[in-house]
Amino acid sequence: MPRKSIKNAILEAAFEIIENGSSSQLTVDAVITRAGVSKGGFFHHFKSKEALLATMVDWLLQSFEQDLPTGVTPDSTSQEAFDAYVAHGFSGGGVRFRSGVVVLAIAAHQPELLEPIRAFFRKRAAAIQSSVENPAAALAAMALADGLWIMDALGIPPVSGQQRQQVEAEVRSWVQKSV
Repeated sequence: MPRKSIKNAILEAAFEIIENGSSSQLTVDAVITRAGVSKGGFFHHFKSKEALLATMVDWLLQSFEQDLPTGVTPDSTSQEAFDAYVAHGFSGGGVRFRSGVVVLAIAAHQPELLEPIRAFFRKRAAAIQSSVENPAAALAAMALADGLWIMDALGIPPVSGQQRQQVEAEVRSWVQKSV
């Protein structure tokens, strides 16, 4: 089995600390202890905790793009792009959950690092709104999906399992009629 790189071990440790505790527990000392690396190893790969957070933002944006269907980009103006956005909000766990906790941690530590994420979502929202007949309905559906995403990251999902599927079906039905 290939050995994880030190940089990946550090990133994974940072994600785990945030996911299992709170963003206030994300310290360089906590990361190096969890990753099993030296302080020098940490600073070889990341100049500071802020550099680690910036790398986590990059990971987040890459994960958003990887979640898009083939051929759909953040500035795609198709129904498929809109559907992918809404579906992302209703999917639970995994990368989606991890991305939510990263956003919350970064907001707590270095809110200025959120600008690339804000720009990504502004671009995506503008593209989607330009492709539908009712931009207000599209924004409402996007807000519902994003609300679930943030609630999941906070550990307080309003719906789960079959009920979540029913809510998603209802929102999709409403969106189909509205946009």
